[in-house]
Amino acid sequence: MTSDKRVVFITADLGFKLFDRIAMKFPDRVINVGIREAAMVGLAAGLSKEGFLPFLYSIAPFSTLRCLEQIRVDLCYNNLPAVIVGVGGGLAYGLNGPTHMGIDDVGVMNALPNMTIVSPCDPFEVRSLLPQIAKLSGPVYLRLARNGEPDCRGSIKRKVRMSAPCIIRPGRDAVIFSYGPIINDILRVAKDIEKESYGNVKLVSCHTIKPLDDKNIISCLEGNSPVIVIEEHVASGGLGSSIALILKRNSIENRFFHLHLADSYPDVCGDRMHLLELNGLSVSCIKKTLSGLLNKQRG
Repeated sequence: MTSDKRVVFITADLGFKLFDRIAMKFPDRVINVGIREAAMVGLAAGLSKEGFLPFLYSIAPFSTLRCLEQIRVDLCYNNLPAVIVGVGGGLAYGLNGPTHMGIDDVGVMNALPNMTIVSPCDPFEVRSLLPQIAKLSGPVYLRLARNGEPDCRGSIKRKVRMSAPCIIRPGRDAVIFSYGPIINDILRVAKDIEKESYGNVKLVSCHTIKPLDDKNIISCLEGNSPVIVIEEHVASGGLGSSIALILKRNSIENRFFHLHLADSYPDVCGDRMHLLELNGLSVSCIKKTLSGLLNKQRG
């Protein structure tokens, strides 16, 4: 991406020391606007109009909700190429309290016309999708984890294409659709329940949440096996809503299950794993739910 001279990086006073090396190398392509998210979007729209490709960087709720009107009017209404980077999607910033939790960002961005939403599950998907994102002609919301997330693919690195879900793990007894770093937790569960003879679960990374192609989703299904969506997001407007609509639209009658965050703002602070436990999305909670579902399916 550094070779693409259209790229301009804009941050709203985030990343202390993190971007110093980039700023020293490209001083005219790194801009810190201060704690002024709305101004950041307006600046990005102007740069995009002049042929640049701005990347706007902040914590997920700050890069989306603080400046929602500017995103809607300046970027989406004009369908301008720009990449809104929301770091720490989901509960990654749980220790900072509810204001820093990105639990409703996907739903809000999903409602905006012309917006593409991408949420990679690991560093390999990030590296694979970035060059493709740079070729899009409209605004993109790139939802990232916080840092240090592992590669969930091991040594097998299949090609990743925009809008084409990636099968992380094959299986026939159920199909799980998810996105973001929680896929690593689900992968652990899938391996455990196979070892314990509960069943063989297919795990699919829906890194492109919007747009979703009906045929691509349907091609991942396994006969009449249950369809399960797990997401680190509230139920409204997320991946579960979109896949449920695809199943209904195509008269697919597979049983559908949706595991998601509670429809409320947390009244506690805590690290991500603690908050996932409270929301029924920890590794142990997901395992209990899936093993029970598979047991019931076998009668």
